[in-house]
Amino acid sequence: RGSCYDDVSHPRCLNSINVLPLVMPKNKKKKVVPPETGLSNGHQASAIVTQPDDEGDTGSVISSMDGSIFSDQDPSGFTGAVDDSSDDQEVIRMEDILLENIDMLTDKSSKTRLSALTYVDKTFCQKVVSDFLTGRVLELMEVITKGIKRASGAERCQNARMAMLLSVQLGTEFDLASAKPVLTTAMNDASIPVMERAMCLNALGFCVFMSAIDSLEVVKLMEVFEGFYSNRRLNPSLIQAALNSWSLLLTVAPQMLIRQLVDRQFSVLQTLLGSDSTGINISSGQAISLLFELARDCDVVCIMDSLIMCGTAY
Repeated sequence: RGSCYDDVSHPRCLNSINVLPLVMPKNKKKKVVPPETGLSNGHQASAIVTQPDDEGDTGSVISSMDGSIFSDQDPSGFTGAVDDSSDDQEVIRMEDILLENIDMLTDKSSKTRLSALTYVDKTFCQKVVSDFLTGRVLELMEVITKGIKRASGAERCQNARMAMLLSVQLGTEFDLASAKPVLTTAMNDASIPVMERAMCLNALGFCVFMSAIDSLEVVKLMEVFEGFYSNRRLNPSLIQAALNSWSLLLTVAPQMLIRQLVDRQFSVLQTLLGSDSTGINISSGQAISLLFELARDCDVVCIMDSLIMCGTAY
């Protein structure tokens, strides 16, 4: 007794192949109508195999399937439509929770405020919510400035970080005029712990970088940072934060200022390379590399002179 696959007209055989290739004699036409293939919903496949008059002995196989097979009502259950309702619901849910946490930023409990800051921080890192923030920017800026002024410890650091994240969300629309005074006061206040001052210093440099539309503002702040890292009596964390912020602003500084900076700051940065702090060594080395990279396009002679100085120093 032979297998069902010995008979090509058997339904199970047709389920294994879509269309059976046939070789037809020249100048012959034949219509092959296979039996039912067992498709669900009563679908049947029909194949028409033709041999044109002007072709050779080898026939071409043309498969014409019933169009309903490829309709939205596929036997596999796929409808062809994408349901966006779940994504919309997820966005609405996220925005509701974000709004609740923004409201909790003014809670009387420091623990509650810090928890809300942490959630908003996480959301700002993962999502672009600039449209959602429309109409809430003033409220957020007020919370941030008050937190930097009055809070302490982790809450002050988190508010300074929030200022940076908000500047990323808003770009040039960020209210730098409100954030800059409180950040400047905090980083200069010797009564505030060093790590909190360093965070405020980093936040100030980053916010100016993100909304750098005034070159004069950039230059003035770079001079402030130069005063920080030039003072060897300061805590290494403050010196390193000043170096990193200075390097960041260097990337948006006017090109005409680069040669002056090489002449004025190279010896200071070179001295910092010999610091006992590994963090200061790394940050000063990065600042020197960036300075020469930017100077390469504007003054080759200046670069060579400074490189000779660097070589003779070591």
